[in-house]
Amino acid sequence: MLKLFKVLTGLSALAVLLCGALAWPRRVDSVRSEAFGQDLRALLSLQVELGAEVMKVRSGLAPNFDGLVRIDDTLKVVERRLQAAPAFLPQPQRSELSESVGWLSRARRETAELIEEFKSENAVLRNSVRFLPVAAADIDAASQRGASAYPSEASALVRNVMLLYSWNDPTIAHTAQQQLEALSAATGSGPEHRHLQLVLLHARMVQQKAPVVDALVRQILAWPGPEHTRRLLARYAGFQAAAIARAHRDAMLLFAFALACVLFGASALVARMRQSATQLRQTTQQLEAAIATLRVEQEKQRELSQLKSRFVSMASHEFRTPLSAIMSSSEMLEAYDATWPQAKKQQHFERIRTSILGMTRMLDGILMIGRSEAGMLEFKPGLIDVAALCLEAVDRAAQGCRGERELFADVAGAQQPVIADEVLLRHMVDNLLSNAIKYSAAGTQVSLRVACSPDAIQLTVRDQGIGIPAADQQHLFETFHRGSNVGAVSGSGLGLSIVKRAVELHGGSIAVHSEADRGTSFTVSLPCSRSAA
Repeated sequence: MLKLFKVLTGLSALAVLLCGALAWPRRVDSVRSEAFGQDLRALLSLQVELGAEVMKVRSGLAPNFDGLVRIDDTLKVVERRLQAAPAFLPQPQRSELSESVGWLSRARRETAELIEEFKSENAVLRNSVRFLPVAAADIDAASQRGASAYPSEASALVRNVMLLYSWNDPTIAHTAQQQLEALSAATGSGPEHRHLQLVLLHARMVQQKAPVVDALVRQILAWPGPEHTRRLLARYAGFQAAAIARAHRDAMLLFAFALACVLFGASALVARMRQSATQLRQTTQQLEAAIATLRVEQEKQRELSQLKSRFVSMASHEFRTPLSAIMSSSEMLEAYDATWPQAKKQQHFERIRTSILGMTRMLDGILMIGRSEAGMLEFKPGLIDVAALCLEAVDRAAQGCRGERELFADVAGAQQPVIADEVLLRHMVDNLLSNAIKYSAAGTQVSLRVACSPDAIQLTVRDQGIGIPAADQQHLFETFHRGSNVGAVSGSGLGLSIVKRAVELHGGSIAVHSEADRGTSFTVSLPCSRSAA
């Protein structure tokens, strides 16, 4: 085993030497690489600056051609530096870069010839532009002395020619041409027309040179140098990335062989460390699993504590209100039994009965939730008349709301008996109608529609109430949960939880569509079978 490790270590060391010898010439010189990239970016910047300087000279913002000369000199220096591509690149890539830089140099020289022509033509144009206002002023002065004519026509011509210099508009050019022809026809050869002749001379010069200069500017700006430089810069970036990746692979290969030498020399130690690491990992996993189990139990205990707290709070409030009503009505009946009329006493008896029924429904709901949590809630399907059941539920709900809301029932689609759990179905309908009435304003409509297909019952309860905020809809069927917008409306938070559990026992589904202040619609779908009878 020891000889084997020595042979493997020797072979790994030899591989390290060979890999290092091959990788050394291909190492990336970061300084040279970055310098070449900076020169390319500088070349692109100077090319763009050259076009901008030409525009400045053309618009008169630059007083001379020093900027053009400086940029051209700098371009030459940068191009000379770019002739030598970085040595770490393969020869084909270096040749491609050198050819591209050579093409840029030739294109720049051709553009330089255009710039020289532009400088010559623009100098003549600028000289005439500078002289025109002076000549117009001389005409005005001579006109005041009576030594010159046509001062207003000359001023108008100068104004249009100056506009034509800055803005090559066909309308302005046409107007200036007409003014020039009119003044040329009216101008004599005497000394009194000398200033006007000078104006006409320089106006013709501007008219002739401005299009020439503009054409030269367009040719200079259209040269493909910047675009070619951008492609060259992107191409070099690709070469650079490939060279860096190649050098990285060489380094990784060298590192792998060096690591093999170390691993072969310390294999026994690594094996023992791996065994220890495996045992530690298993222990850590077991500890993490135990911690996760403990966290789950703690979360369950916290939820149970919150559930108990919410139940106590709900029960104390929901029982106190009807008990207070019962106590108040019983005391008043006891005190005024002999003096009150029968209708007054009947009103308080009804109040006591309503409070007792409400407490009974809430106790039934709590017992149903408890049986469901304990897995004792049974599903007992039987043959029932869904239409009759729903109409009875609507009648009970109508008596409870005393005509304050308009209840509407559509059971035309449920004329045949079906097989379902009557108790659970009654709980569903009662709770959905109770919620719809409770959270709807007086005068609004609450509707119940029932439809039966061969395979399912579909019940839809729709109201025009306060709606359910989107943030509350994900907790809608949790026990004791109530919407954030219920305000002072009393409730236990059990109704929808009971509906959900009853629907699940039927193997059905419940869907809700609601918008705040726009009403709510609950749709319950229950699988069932129609009676053969």
